[in-house]
Amino acid sequence: VESPYSIIIHAWRALGQLRTEAAVPALIKLLLNLDMDWAWEELPQVFAMIGPAAIAPLEATLKQPADGDNDGPQFTLVSGLAQIGLEHSDSRDRVVAILTDALAQNPQTNRMLGGSLCSALIDLEAVEAAPVIETAYAEDRISPRFSGTWATVQVELGLKKKEDFEPEDFEIPFDPDVDPAIESIKQYLEELE
Repeated sequence: VESPYSIIIHAWRALGQLRTEAAVPALIKLLLNLDMDWAWEELPQVFAMIGPAAIAPLEATLKQPADGDNDGPQFTLVSGLAQIGLEHSDSRDRVVAILTDALAQNPQTNRMLGGSLCSALIDLEAVEAAPVIETAYAEDRISPRFSGTWATVQVELGLKKKEDFEPEDFEIPFDPDVDPAIESIKQYLEELE
């Protein structure tokens, strides 16, 4: 017997394959109300299958404040937009503009979302977003655990070469938003062994 979750996954994949534009609001609602890792991983692909018609609803939802401490849906919205930009080249510039604007507006309190936005812009080879990314790094609005340091980003975007920097320019500093959780996980795994 299949679990209800596997049925949901098959359903949203089918909606993506059918490019069912009318399903986008319902899929976003599902994403926001269902605390399920599979949704966070699978829905970006579904949104990309549906295509550019999913951009406006994803953008509108991304602009809304996050619900409490649950950033998963926002990361999925960013990833969904990036996938659309990657798979539908005619939408790339629009997606880059949306993600760049979101990074420019991202508060210092949401550094992990800033990291996610920066990673998406790197994936889209968004050299035009470099000034906004640089400002976000300078204002400590990006967690370097997602895309490295500003030096790393410059190399990834082809703005500079690795040789232009010192090795320490690539060292990721302690991140109070992420590192304590990583340490807790490491300790837990060590105890299991």
